[in-house]
Amino acid sequence: MSLRAARAAVALTRRELLEGLRDPSVLFSTVLMPVLLGPLVFWAAVQLLLLTEGRAEQEPPTTLLEVRPARPEDAAAAAAAEALLRAYLSVPAPRRSIVAPAPDVDEAEPAAPPGLGQPSAPPGTAALRVLPLPADQPDIRAALSEDIADIGIIATVQGELWSIELLSAGTRDRSVAAQSAAKARLSVLKGHRRKAILDAWGVDPADVRPLRLEAEDRATPSEVLGRLLGMILPMMVVVNIIAGATAPSVEAVAGERERGTLETTLVSGAPRLAILGGKVLTIICWTLFTAAGSLLGLGLSVAHGMATLGAELDMRLELRADQVLLGLLVLTSALPVVPLANLLVTLPARNSRQAQTIAGAMVMPMLALTMLSLDERTAMGLQTAAVPMLNVVLAGRAALSAELQPAHAALATAANLGISAALLAGCAWAFRGERLVLGIGGGLGLRAALGIRLSPADPARRGGP
Repeated sequence: MSLRAARAAVALTRRELLEGLRDPSVLFSTVLMPVLLGPLVFWAAVQLLLLTEGRAEQEPPTTLLEVRPARPEDAAAAAAAEALLRAYLSVPAPRRSIVAPAPDVDEAEPAAPPGLGQPSAPPGTAALRVLPLPADQPDIRAALSEDIADIGIIATVQGELWSIELLSAGTRDRSVAAQSAAKARLSVLKGHRRKAILDAWGVDPADVRPLRLEAEDRATPSEVLGRLLGMILPMMVVVNIIAGATAPSVEAVAGERERGTLETTLVSGAPRLAILGGKVLTIICWTLFTAAGSLLGLGLSVAHGMATLGAELDMRLELRADQVLLGLLVLTSALPVVPLANLLVTLPARNSRQAQTIAGAMVMPMLALTMLSLDERTAMGLQTAAVPMLNVVLAGRAALSAELQPAHAALATAANLGISAALLAGCAWAFRGERLVLGIGGGLGLRAALGIRLSPADPARRGGP
């Protein structure tokens, strides 16, 4: 491209950007929505978390408890067991960090557990509301089938031996959560009773433990938080890019053709490739604004969350500069893919409505590619690095977890640039002639393939503009 053509492309880009600033739909979809979406999603997530915790505190899971003595002489032991079960199931538990790993309930035994008169619970487990079996119910199983309670506990006491049966409804999430909390609390009670019985016999608990298992999570809180953010932030950035690139792509050719100014632009004296370059630069600029706004909004949301909740929840995020640069490199290389694809497929459209329909159909396969990242088995590799948009999500996730390899980032960048070059070549071929650009003659086959019907007054039926 000559210097004159480059100047013409820059001038056209400037004109298109100024016109876009006066278009409310383009301004909202490319600038305002990406900036506001991050804080709104973060606010909604915080409100949902607070609502869930508030409902859990106001409406704790209900548990039907039935303690049966195995023999008549076990009645006193059964009454004591019922009191202990009620205490351990309903005692409030301390809060636990959302990024800290949950303790293994089978190994949850304090080094110096309190006495049985001082019940405790693992951090983060919900307190249960223990109710007796209603008089009109024959047994706990029937009560659970009628959704009277979340879980049921049947304990049979024979001397010092307790046999506990935990009943739940796997089709209800609340029942599954209550079952998990009950298991954790009963595991603590089990450890306390075991130590109390061995102390009464004068036996050291270490002497009757044939295997000591200690689990240690080597992942730092920064790595855990990076993994959590990696499942959300890159996906939101890519979705914003796909949505934000649609409106400028539609307005670039179809919108100008509908307003009747495209012919004036084509006969302005600027080279045809310069006009294409200006429109492509305009769409890429709007897409860049979308990506920057999305990163800004999400960054401010994460920073605000770290500042307000980081100390309480032990949250901290440590990013490596090389990983951030590699992730931004993959993101930047993918910016032209969506606008160029939308521009190429919307060329046959006669007006903005048809162009929006075609661009909307293009959004679905792009989103389907990004949705593959929701599967935890999908990781950044040689195969996934060559898939556009999916490689952006996976690269962002790997960068936040400090696991992005330079070879994978280079392959993803090369794949995105190669696809962009192929799409740009297709747009250049379309702009060489006037039939497809103006929507006459040569565009009939593609419009028919896309199901766009022509009206009797369509200039394409008359063979001229």
